[in-house]
Amino acid sequence: MDDVKVRLRPRLRAAVLVEDRLVADDHAHLVEEARALGLDRGRAGRAVAEMAAELDVPVEPAPTAGGTQHHPPPQPPGRPWEDALRAARGALRRGALLEARRLVATAAAATDPVAATPVRAVADEVEQLVREAELRWRAAATALAARRFAEAADHLEHLSRTATDLPPPAGLGPAGAELDRARREVAEADARVAGARAEPDPVAALLAVLDRWPQHPTAVGALAEHPLHPPTEVRATRSGGVVVVAWQPSATPGVTYRVSRIEPDGTTRVVGRTGEPRIEDGGAPAGPDLPGYAVVAVQPGRRSEEARSSGPAPVPASAATPAAPTGTGRRTDRCGARGWSGGAGRGRRPPRRARLGRGHLAGARRSGVQGPPAATRRRLAGGRPHPGVLDRGRWRPR
Repeated sequence: MDDVKVRLRPRLRAAVLVEDRLVADDHAHLVEEARALGLDRGRAGRAVAEMAAELDVPVEPAPTAGGTQHHPPPQPPGRPWEDALRAARGALRRGALLEARRLVATAAAATDPVAATPVRAVADEVEQLVREAELRWRAAATALAARRFAEAADHLEHLSRTATDLPPPAGLGPAGAELDRARREVAEADARVAGARAEPDPVAALLAVLDRWPQHPTAVGALAEHPLHPPTEVRATRSGGVVVVAWQPSATPGVTYRVSRIEPDGTTRVVGRTGEPRIEDGGAPAGPDLPGYAVVAVQPGRRSEEARSSGPAPVPASAATPAAPTGTGRRTDRCGARGWSGGAGRGRRPPRRARLGRGHLAGARRSGVQGPPAATRRRLAGGRPHPGVLDRGRWRPR
């Protein structure tokens, strides 16, 4: 409910700035908007009431069921800009966005300084609704062009209620006419889905429905009732400069396959899609080892479990083995310093004493090694090394 309040709070604020109360028409309109955003009637009414309480404004009662209408207390004669804003609010409730924009412009021409705040609030609301309607028109046009009529119908239903005078994109009719067309297509697609369920091969029949009405929700849901079998026996062989990946087809008809190469770090890179049970990977790395491959069967709106070939196991980067030193032996002098002798290290003399500076002492304290006495540490100001050595984990002066 909180997200609905975020959407509607600016509109309620604009409404009460004009009337100093939430009039019954605005209250009913906001409740319907809250329902359109996903709330049931009870929660929608509670959300609007709570937002009105936040602003400490009264809510005008709605007409009773018997038809008796509540008459609000008489208001003082309105100033011209107030009448224009009230008319703009009424136009918004009817979905006449361009009419509301014109009326707000009339109110904005007033020289009364009191008008600035309510005019700006209603103007912001109008422009926000115009932007949202333009985005919905673009989405509806895209869905209609792709024959996703169920998706288009959702947008067009909203537009026919909230943006009745906003012109449609080029090539489309008014929202109401396009909504009727989308609903007819949805009804026909639903009828085809019902017939496909009774076909001897329902999967093929449902795929034909989705070919004509892509992503139709009823067809996608019906197709999900039938299992989608994965491919099996994925294998990879090197042939010339490419790796040939082959597999046993899925037992489900009408599928395509998506093939991915498994990289050494465990990530996957898509090689391609195919309707055949084999594909060539010309980008596979050269070498004696073959990479692993993952293959899934795909149908509109769903995919099978993954089938993998045998390949080298991914090696995590943290498991890399550090390079070994080039020396052939190792020795430790009496002060704890280690040096390599022999091989490439021959001729290099290790230090005879490990000289200690202030940084060494801090590291010694962190590692639990007993450092020099406090009096000696005070003589290390400026980081000058102090003549001392580590002997079996303990510091001693030279």
